[in-house]
Amino acid sequence: MTTNPAYWQIVTDRAADYTAALLAKDADLTAGLPVLQAHAADFGLARTVHVAQMCLLVIVDPDARPHTRTPAGVVDLDKLVPPTADALTVLDTAAALSRAFQLSPTEAMADVEQQTAAFARARPAVQAALDAAPRGIPGRQRSLDALWELHDDPRALCAVLALTAAAMRAVLPVPRRELL
Repeated sequence: MTTNPAYWQIVTDRAADYTAALLAKDADLTAGLPVLQAHAADFGLARTVHVAQMCLLVIVDPDARPHTRTPAGVVDLDKLVPPTADALTVLDTAAALSRAFQLSPTEAMADVEQQTAAFARARPAVQAALDAAPRGIPGRQRSLDALWELHDDPRALCAVLALTAAAMRAVLPVPRRELL
């Protein structure tokens, strides 16, 4: 882990920009992608977990409601982002990939299955980061270690980012359309 204070200021700024993007009116879970893409362009895809970690520890942990926590007070990711991927969702996603990238149905289904497996690898890492959140400075290192274990798996890194966005959306106020 880098200890350069200038780098961590960039991470802090990007986490703030990412949060602002998710809070924008009519924003969806992909609204913060340009922020993450900029971080990946500057420092590599693996380092986007630093932005995710900052969001999990500074936004999700303090803002999670009591009913989304374990009896020990730790945020329960399953209560924020239920672990569901039903067959219809998988098939719909495969069909969308097939159309978007001119993949054969077999290729698209294999891609979706690989991404589903990546989510299965990412979910325990995100939960481990949340488990470490209440432990202060030592917890920060443990949370980063848990996320960094996925640094060489681009699909799992993207799953960490997706789970982080969904967890943030679960605890942040929902942007509302103005009434006409």
